[in-house]
Amino acid sequence: MLILIFVGLLLGPIFGIFNPTLVKSLSPFIAALALSYTIFNGGLDLNIRQVVKCSPKAIFLAVVGFLFSTVASATFVMFIYGMPLLYGLLFGVIFGGSSSVVVVSLISKIKIREQTSTILVLESAITDIFSIIIAVALIDILFTGAADYTIVGFSFIANF
Repeated sequence: MLILIFVGLLLGPIFGIFNPTLVKSLSPFIAALALSYTIFNGGLDLNIRQVVKCSPKAIFLAVVGFLFSTVASATFVMFIYGMPLLYGLLFGVIFGGSSSVVVVSLISKIKIREQTSTILVLESAITDIFSIIIAVALIDILFTGAADYTIVGFSFIANF
């Protein structure tokens, strides 16, 4: 990753080969493409039987880990920095999940049992979904200023 950042600095601001403002406007699409590629590539190594067998454990690990990480991060931010509850929850949700890009990349480099790697890949994908959907719902609440549970619920289901 550091090599890519260095190459980006050389090609953009230092040598001016690419216009940084053009690349900045395309960055959401490039990021989505890179994320899709990484997760798809990680999913190619999964055994479908292992996925079905390990799904309950992965879901349990994802829910418990995500809730614990979210609550711990939100509590830290609220008490240390004095942020309001919704901002603390948004921070907690953003940092509450394990990144599937990191997990998939690391699993391909280390030697662990197939069952363990399957659980970790599934858990990271599930927590990514939780992070994105709940963060979008919290941002909707912050922008509208109201927590209409039907609208938030429909938005949550639609995004899921």
